[in-house]
Order: sequence, then C-alpha cells, then structure tokens
Amino acid sequence: FEAFSKMSEDQFKFFLKIKDLTNYEKRKIFIERPRLTGLYNVNYEDFCPSDTIMYHFKSQDQIVYPLDLNGTSEFFLKHRTQEQFFHTIMHTMLGGTSMFAEEKEDHAADIELTNVYSREPEMEEEFDCRKVFYYHMRLAELVFEASDSCDQDGRKHYDDNIFQVLTHQTSIGRFKLHYVCRTQGIIADGRDCLKINNLQTLNKQRFVAVKQLWAKMKDNELRLLKFWLQGYLSNIKDLYIAYKDSDGVVREPMEHIHLRDIPKKCSWKPHVCTAFLLDILNKIERLMDTVDSLETVYRFSFNAKHKTVFYKIYEGKSQYSFIPNDYADFI
Repeated sequence: FEAFSKMSEDQFKFFLKIKDLTNYEKRKIFIERPRLTGLYNVNYEDFCPSDTIMYHFKSQDQIVYPLDLNGTSEFFLKHRTQEQFFHTIMHTMLGGTSMFAEEKEDHAADIELTNVYSREPEMEEEFDCRKVFYYHMRLAELVFEASDSCDQDGRKHYDDNIFQVLTHQTSIGRFKLHYVCRTQGIIADGRDCLKINNLQTLNKQRFVAVKQLWAKMKDNELRLLKFWLQGYLSNIKDLYIAYKDSDGVVREPMEHIHLRDIPKKCSWKPHVCTAFLLDILNKIERLMDTVDSLETVYRFSFNAKHKTVFYKIYEGKSQYSFIPNDYADFI
C-alpha cells in the first residue's frame, strides 16, 4: 500500500471506497501479541543471525539538551537498499540458521497465500537527501550507544547501511503476519543484557523506539496511530518522542510514552483499526486468488481525500518484484 500520488487514477483499477467505519465498532478483533522469531545483523549486502543487541538507549541523565539534529553529514552514510529486509523474513521462515533445512515439515504450511509480508519501499536518492531523514539518523546517534561507534580515526559516525533487524510473527483472523523492522535498541537494566543467547530471553527485553516530530505536530493522532501500530507489531514497550523546533533543535526532554497508553489519549480505537485491516486482507486475498507467480505484484494506492483504493497489477518480473531469486526457486 502507498499514499495516492499524482499518477492519474485511470492508470489503476478501482478496488473499493471506504464509506463508514462504524460497522467495525462491535467487532472485537485484535492482533495476537507478536512473537519474536529472529534477530539479524545487516551490513550493506550481507546479513547474518545475531545474538547480540547492537545498541542500547542512553539513560536520561546521559542525554544533554538541547539536541542539535543538524550536526554534520560528513560521516553519515545513507541506506541504499531494502532487499535485506525480505531476506531476513525468508531466512526465519525457512529454518533459521539452516536456510534451506528441508527436514522441517512445516515449511509448506508457512508459505501460502494467507501469509502477509510488509516491507519499506526502496528509498530514492532524492529522499535520502531530505533533512527529515537526516534528523532521524542524527537523533539515533545522540540517544543510543554502540560498542563500535567510532571509525579508525576515532571520529563518531553513523552508517545507515549497518543496522539490526528483528522479525516477528503474529496473526489476525486466519492470516499470519510476518513483520520485519529495524531495531533501534533496548533499555538496559544494569545487567549484561546486550548478549542474548536465545529468543525467549530476547523477547523479555525492553525494546524502545525513538521518534522525532516538529513541535507543532505534538499529539497528532494519525502519527500516534502509526507509532502505536509499528510499536505493537515489533513488541515495543517504550516510545520516546523528540519535538524539534523550526531550527531542527530539540530543546526540551523527550516525551516518554508507554505504548499501551497511546490509545487512551486518542479518539481512534485499536479494535476498529484491526477489524478494518482484517476486512481489507480478506478482500485482497479474494482479488489475488488466481495469482500463481511469486514475481507478480499488486500495487495498491489510497486516496485519503476521496477515501478510495485503487490497484495496478505488475505481472511477471518488474521493479516491484521483491522475493529474492534464491527463495523463489526454492519455493
């Protein structure tokens, strides 16, 4: 799914019009609590399973305000590919560290039309240069610590091509949801919790998300809905929001919000959102029921002004195909 662009609607086919959400009020449908299924290190084109949390959140007394999100871009390297996000999902589903371990009998059941995958679109060069994206990287550098955060000259830098990825599995209705996201880090509890030797222990960690917004967007409900959904799917417990002024400077301490408290301060209701999501997934599955190619992609576009959804089909190999060839051949 993507926001509606300037591309004319006649290039897409009509899918549906969202008329009213009140009919979802009585449907108590929720997303099952996500279960962590994998932790991976991504280094440019390479990825591998990991048992070490790369970053941890600084204690509040270590963060010195104001936070200047401008800084210098001299040592900031921008992320150039999103392909590894899907690699990590497939790696987890196809046997963990034994990527093509055929002795597992549940592989076939895991790979079916009712699986739902989500990934970020590949970032274009012009987007990489936007200040907003730079602000986000700069904030991460200021509030998280890493054991190898200096280059050979001892100068601090942030390489956006080196990061960690978490994969989670959950379900809604009869759909399995596989969610992959970057992990910013955890809130350390004073023990040696950066070294994790099993997923059960990792699931118990206090993962944290840090966001930055313009001060004028404080309490924006649509943003909070996005933060809540992202946080819920990635098992985030704590959310910190840095509000920057027009100069790109955070002058006040970040707002700390427990993720579970976000719906309490908003007019939207989680069960309405999830009931609507399940309805959309059922409609999409019926629409794509005859697709038998892993390269074919349905691209959906949402027009918020008219509350309409359109779609376009890309049959065969295209710029939108996202399943790596190795996995496609195996499946």
